[in-house]
Formats: sequence, structure tokens, C-alpha cells
Amino acid sequence: MAPLTGVGALAISITPASRSITASHSTTYTANANGGTPPYTYQWQITLDGFNWVPIDNFIWSAGTADTNILSLPNVSLALNPSQIRCRVSDSIGSFALSGNGPSTPSTLAVNAWGSPNLYIIRNPGGRMNFGYFSCVAPPFHMSALSGGTPAQISFTLVYDGGSGLGASVVWQVSTDNGVTWTNISSGSQYNVSVGGKTLYLPSPQTTDNGHLFQAVVTDVGTPTITVTTNPARLDVGDPIVANANSSGDGTNNGSLTAHYGTPSTATFRVYAWGTTALTYQWMISTDFGNSYANASGASTSATYSVPVNSVSQNQNMYECVVTDSNGSTTSNPMLLTAIP
Repeated sequence: MAPLTGVGALAISITPASRSITASHSTTYTANANGGTPPYTYQWQITLDGFNWVPIDNFIWSAGTADTNILSLPNVSLALNPSQIRCRVSDSIGSFALSGNGPSTPSTLAVNAWGSPNLYIIRNPGGRMNFGYFSCVAPPFHMSALSGGTPAQISFTLVYDGGSGLGASVVWQVSTDNGVTWTNISSGSQYNVSVGGKTLYLPSPQTTDNGHLFQAVVTDVGTPTITVTTNPARLDVGDPIVANANSSGDGTNNGSLTAHYGTPSTATFRVYAWGTTALTYQWMISTDFGNSYANASGASTSATYSVPVNSVSQNQNMYECVVTDSNGSTTSNPMLLTAIP
């Protein structure tokens, strides 16, 4: 008999325990929570190295979608092979459980390349440069550009493979209504498309481009016709640029940190930001998996924020930094604190 919800200690598991899919295919994970005191709140996390966990928040693939017990990953890229996925669940009285703790393990995701004549996306164009480090784990949905500042030109690039070997055509599209309708892009003063079509350049982003979405449609010229469409990327123009970094500043773990509470230590979060005028910083904290944020207590108004780690209750807290200049504000990607003994 299955455990009764609301009876016993809060527990969680993920199905499937592991999964192998083909690149550009979609997959779904389900978090099975029981015990504790419903209703439950969920947060999905992913790691590429088995150590640094980053919140997914369904933000890697779509915008404004709150976490539920079901995680849908469309058009999965080879960049996520291999990775592990886990979920944290909280109940209404604040207890939480994390899949992958104890004897269980996180769910493993293996992404395999298609063989010819199939066509597949290796890297979607929504990638974001985090202080010189290209991250496929940080939410790549937003690409920020300063209006009238540096960089004056930004670009979106995709990588694909497979197909008939006879070549493929790439058509870039833009949406000005959040993905409801799409219009084909032609090279001109506003957009330039590279030879072969793998890169779309915006020579001088304008504030009128703010909030636009971009995707590429790749069609193999062989027979039968094979067409794949990348996940969309969003362009933000006019606000400051902000990028996550870890305490050493290299950005390779997207700002998420692990610290020991058994022997009290300090976790220092850091962002890098550029703006057209003087910048201000406001650090935020979430204790409910990113569902809501509040001003962090005693938060630094600089690009760094140090958190004394002395309790297990701080485990899985999330931090963001809101960076503001005269044009507006940009919020950093979420940063996860993992507190261990």
C-alpha cells in the first residue's frame, strides 16, 4: 500500500530514478512527496559535476513557470549530458525533504546524440556569458545588453549536428509578443546572420528590442525533410548587465556555494555588474525555494554579500542580487546555499 499523504515524516523521491534520452527530445520527471503536512512546495535543482547544485525553477526552458511536482524539460541539449536532477519539497509547517539524500541518489540524466540522418540541437542559442564563462546551467533565457553602452553588439549562437550530411538551412525568428507569434529575420541594419546561419548578430541593440524572444529553425536539405527548432532566448536591453560568480570570482558554479555549519563558516556570494551610470546593489534571500524573496538581513549594498553559516536551517536558502542603474534594474540568477555538517 502506498504511504498516506500527511502521515509520518516528510519524504520525497523522483521518478524515474535515471533516464537516457536522445538530444532535442523532451523528458519529464515527477516528484513523489508524502508525509508531513500538505500542501507541498517544490524546487527542482540540477548539477553537472555532482557537487554544485543550481536551481532549475523551470527557468532554463521557459519563463515565469513556478515549480510543481512535475518537471518538464523540452528540447534537451547535449550540453546537459551527463547531469543529475533532484527536488526539494517543503510542507506547510516548514519541514523539508531533499531527494538524493541518505541511501537514495539523485536522478541521472544521460543525453545521447542522434545518428544520421537525424538532426539535433547540441546547444541552444539562449546561452549567457557569466563573466567570460559560458553556462548552460544558469538560466540562459535572458541576454542583457546595455543601451548605448558596452557591449554594442550581442549575438545568439546555436550548434547542431547530424542530418543527411548534405547540409541544413537556418532561419532565425523573432517574437515581440512573448512567443505567441514568430517572424522570420532577414539580415539588415537591425540584424546580421552569419554565413551558414549559426549566429545571429544584433549590431546595436535598442530599447525597442527589449523583451524580444529569438529562436532558430534548422531544416536538413536531405530527404525526408527534418526540421528542429531551438528553445527561445530573451533579450533585455537598457538595464544593467549582471553575472553570477562564486567567491573566487570565476563564475564556474553560477554563484551557488557549499559551506559547513558544524564548524561555523562564511559563504560569500558575488556578482559582477556593468551599467551606464552608478550601480546600487540589494541582496535578497528566499527560504521557500525561490517562491518569494525578501531583503536579506544586514545585506551588503556592494557586489559581495557574506553569510555566516551556523545552522542546518540555512540549508537550501537562495540568494539574488538586484542591481540598479539609471535605466532600470536587473536581478541576478538565483544562488543556492548548501549547508552541510
